[in-house]
Amino acid sequence: MKMGLLAILVMISASSIIAQSSWQWQNPLPQGNNLNSVTFINTSTGYSVGDVGMIMKTTDAGQNWSIQKSNTYYRLSSVDFTDQQNIGYAVGSNGVILKTIDGGLTWIDKSLSTDEYFYSVDFPEGDQVGYLAGNNTASSQGILYKTTNGAETWFPLNAGTNSFIQDIEFPENAVTGYVCGRDYGADTSIIMKTTNGGVSWERQNMNALGMYYSLCFPQNSQVGYVAGYPGKLLKTTNGGINWVSQLSGSNAQFYSVEFPENDQIGVAVGTFGYYMRTTNGGINWTGYSVPDPNNNFMYSVSFSNANSGIAVGMIGALLMTTDSGLSWNSIRKGLTKWTESVCFPVNSQTGYVCGSGMIMKTTNGGAEWLPQSADGNTVMFREILFPFDNETGFVVGSSGRIFKTIDGGQNWVRQIVFLGADLTDIDFPVNANTGYISGDRVILKTTNGGDNWEQLSSPAISLNAVSFPSDNETGYVAGESGSSGRIYKTTNGGANWIQQNTEFVTGLVDVSFPIDVQNGYAVEWAGKILRTTNGGTNWSSYQSGVNTYGICFPNNNQTGYAAGGSYGASYLLKTTNAGISWNKMNTPYNNQLTSVCFPSNYDTGYIVGVTGSFLKTVDGGGFVGVNVISENIPDQYFLHQNYPNPFNPVTTINFDLPKSGLVSIKVFDILGRQINTIVDEVMSAGNYKLDFNASDLASGSYFYKMTAGEFVAVKKFVVLK
Repeated sequence: MKMGLLAILVMISASSIIAQSSWQWQNPLPQGNNLNSVTFINTSTGYSVGDVGMIMKTTDAGQNWSIQKSNTYYRLSSVDFTDQQNIGYAVGSNGVILKTIDGGLTWIDKSLSTDEYFYSVDFPEGDQVGYLAGNNTASSQGILYKTTNGAETWFPLNAGTNSFIQDIEFPENAVTGYVCGRDYGADTSIIMKTTNGGVSWERQNMNALGMYYSLCFPQNSQVGYVAGYPGKLLKTTNGGINWVSQLSGSNAQFYSVEFPENDQIGVAVGTFGYYMRTTNGGINWTGYSVPDPNNNFMYSVSFSNANSGIAVGMIGALLMTTDSGLSWNSIRKGLTKWTESVCFPVNSQTGYVCGSGMIMKTTNGGAEWLPQSADGNTVMFREILFPFDNETGFVVGSSGRIFKTIDGGQNWVRQIVFLGADLTDIDFPVNANTGYISGDRVILKTTNGGDNWEQLSSPAISLNAVSFPSDNETGYVAGESGSSGRIYKTTNGGANWIQQNTEFVTGLVDVSFPIDVQNGYAVEWAGKILRTTNGGTNWSSYQSGVNTYGICFPNNNQTGYAAGGSYGASYLLKTTNAGISWNKMNTPYNNQLTSVCFPSNYDTGYIVGVTGSFLKTVDGGGFVGVNVISENIPDQYFLHQNYPNPFNPVTTINFDLPKSGLVSIKVFDILGRQINTIVDEVMSAGNYKLDFNASDLASGSYFYKMTAGEFVAVKKFVVLK
């Protein structure tokens, strides 16, 4: 039977699949990214947005939160819902504008130029007229936009300033509004007002130093408050003609101010868990500190009624008040301590993590993590290892601490202390008797299961990792001397260590010989992933372009993972060809990853990060094989013809993305049946290429279809065997 191309395209279009994130949060809960904005639209329903495209929703006034799918990995700074309640907007970096018409179940991309950074969005009445405020990252100019058709189109407003605009509010209608921020040139805080729907803006209070972050007009456009830095709290009672400073007695940065019901009781939140409260319209402000030391910065506060409210902030902070802001309790669950290492020794159910003064264990695949007690709450535990089963394990850390358990972590017994030597890594290669530890200018060895540790002759450098792949005699240590990295090898159980010929540009943080003494890997601080196939005599390098800290090859030399990143972005890299090339995998986390573990297969894995973040995947972490050609932003979407074509068995497909969003590329046979998904994930703007392997396909003609937002394109390729 013959089928026309049009019919095939119709069948293909009907098979769209929406991908969920491949990584799910386990700690803290509901998630651990910074939350930048929160708003309540009634007494029970509220939304919060944050880094890495995070959107959350509550329907019980903040007690419980569910994560929604935003289809972006960019930072979201502000969220606002119209008075129709199901229609809302979220905005942020890289020109991101998202719209929902179903209460957040789905979000539609309405983004503008990637040079725009939007800090605030306000739809004052109805769902048609709205405003955006922010700055242009290329020109450092303040920007204001307005829509009159529900975000279908936006036109710029003349802000008349090069200011860094942080907040915008139209208290009563779409005509009279205010913005606040900071003037770049004069380094002074600014407030501007419009009385004609943004056509023109009049500047107010021009001489105050610092920055204003937040506006609040509780009841009308006459009485309002502004909060900022240093310790700024101001009030107007005449529509901004005069702004009177209300001395806070603090130099804190106040990021958000809110008066839940009237202009008398208000709360301002800011840095280091510090907040201030007034009960008399700002005549007096009283300062308090949140009892949870992990809630360092609070970026936004909103009330569902006169008494109940939520404040959000760093590392997914969620604080609730039920007494109009007098006291606050954390509703975020879990720890947020620096995490260094994750270990699942036997299967994907029982595992351990360690870090800053903490050891935690799960027996149900990470659904629940319970703290374990070790005599060292101030110790930075660097590595945890259960070499052969779930019962006998070791943890090493700062100030020469070594702990051992023989009962699955119920009891941890300190074995020995090497004062002044921070211990970094541990390995038991063959049995539970012989093991090695690396540290700062020290290598230790045990031959009796850790009852005694012998200090071996060691290179006089900081050693960060040790690996003995297949016997007790041949092993490697890696570290740094000054700014350069070094690898040493022993063939006699650590009696002697010989420096490998290669000296690396930056320090080495991990080394792994997963199967044998010939094939190994190491990672540099600066992002190089190194590979040897001759026992360390020679090393080739792959420049990943990102800081890397940990490497994992679960079962062989072919498939492995490298974890890393920096503040604002995490990176997980995967290789399926023994480290010749590595592909980036997206994770919903905005900070540095320190360790990765795939315990028993390539589907179920765990990653941990510096802010106590644990995440899990059950599908290998998502799609791989897509490489960035250029991060220059193209003008339009485009799907290129594959090359070579015909091919056997590998071909290359290039595609261009002018903005971030969900991208899928799928393969269909001549009858329109979907037979392969190549890509199905959120991707940043840029030019990409991927290699598609058709080894499993028979000779013949096939179609590949790309979908990105409203863009759809189909190309044909031929497999010729």
